Amino acid sequence: AQGSTFVFTNTGTTAQMDTSLNYTGRIWGKFLNSTIPIKVNIIYTNLGPATNLAITIPNGRRDFANAPMDSIWYASSLANSLATVELNPGESDMDIYVNSNVNWYLDTLGNPVAGQYDFVTVLLHEMGHGLAFLSLAKIESGLGSFGLVDAGDITPLVASFPFPDLQGKPSSFAYYMENVSGQSLIDTTIFQNNSTNLATQFTSNSVYFDGPISLAQNGGTRVRLYAPTTYASGSSMQHLNESTFPASDPNSLMTPFINTQEVHHHPGDLTIAMMED
Repeated sequence: AQGSTFVFTNTGTTAQMDTSLNYTGRIWGKFLNSTIPIKVNIIYTNLGPATNLAITIPNGRRDFANAPMDSIWYASSLANSLATVELNPGESDMDIYVNSNVNWYLDTLGNPVAGQYDFVTVLLHEMGHGLAFLSLAKIESGLGSFGLVDAGDITPLVASFPFPDLQGKPSSFAYYMENVSGQSLIDTTIFQNNSTNLATQFTSNSVYFDGPISLAQNGGTRVRLYAPTTYASGSSMQHLNESTFPASDPNSLMTPFINTQEVHHHPGDLTIAMMED
């Protein structure tokens, strides 16, 4: 049974891609619980080298009715679910740019051949970011910050919705981020926002997600996130740690890297727990 429905707006896609997109939406829809349809805007276009598989631009809202926490950004699809009303009428909940230069396996059967990337797996991953799996973290000029991402950071791509003024506020995902000592990374009494101190944490190789549901799902162990010593924009602080969750792990969908012929048509129980947190 579907707990939520997805509505796709597609530009440049083929009928086979559209079928796979609807299939991907049904996978996520089995695990989500929302009375408000989730709107996904897909743009199939040239993103340059085939190593750039896809890029997601999430929409968001904060300080809405029924928001569990103040001054925290929620993915708009999650905000709509919590508010039980559509807070962003006329806007997509996420834009996903998909690279037309990639050798895609477009069927839903999960049998890509050598050299092919599984379209469903990559879109399932990208939709995960649009649904809430993002931190709003970045490093610029040696300063680490939450909530200072702006439209210039996605240039030359453009969001189909007004890019939110994040005003230095973190995301619901970042709320559960902590360092090896258990200190919250969004606690500004410890780590000033837009500081070298926070940048050091982002490149410590020791950043964890400590939500109570995911902690229980992970056997009482904090979930290790990807925070390599060299900051990688778009990858660092937004994914599960690659070496902790290799391709053979059932929870590896939301790691930063995917191989050709790698197939995951389930978000993974740990990812679901993190989303629930």
